[in-house]
Amino acid sequence: MARFSRGLLAEEVAVTLNRIILNYEQLIVLSPVFPHEVVGFSGGNKYFFPGISGPEVINRTHWLGALITSYEIIGTKDTPVRAVINCAASFIQTPKLCFALVVTHDGVAGVFAGPMEEAWSQAADLSAQRHIVYVERPYRRVLSVMPEMYDDIWTAAKGMYKMEPAIADGVRWSSTRRTSPRFRIPTAR
Repeated sequence: MARFSRGLLAEEVAVTLNRIILNYEQLIVLSPVFPHEVVGFSGGNKYFFPGISGPEVINRTHWLGALITSYEIIGTKDTPVRAVINCAASFIQTPKLCFALVVTHDGVAGVFAGPMEEAWSQAADLSAQRHIVYVERPYRRVLSVMPEMYDDIWTAAKGMYKMEPAIADGVRWSSTRRTSPRFRIPTAR
């Protein structure tokens, strides 16, 4: 962890996986790829963590992402968090095949198939072109409107993470949903 995190975290991380993957000859991951506030770009090996794993890798990588900040990570292809996830995925001995999709409002912009890291990398390159908009100067006012499917405040915050790099320092901003402004706050059960 220390090597990948540039010394920010030094703890060991257990990689626990659902043993059912040992029953398969091939693992196939179908994943969209888009800017992600914790890992840089979604998809690829990230689907194993937390998909078929225990909580250790995802908990530790989210903590690492928080230390680095989403501002620094989102839309960055090669991040320390991605390196940890790829290292953890290297313990999976079953062959992995990835279908990485880049989807826009107009439909599918690209499909990349092949070995996990290769297909994901190609999709991340296209996602960087299609999903990241660069602005001439930071904005002083931003309203992030979230789709109704993001009905909890933690997930709705993604609208703010994604806008942060384009917002001027010291500016107040807000986020809302298309329908009711109520948010469901997750509670422990």
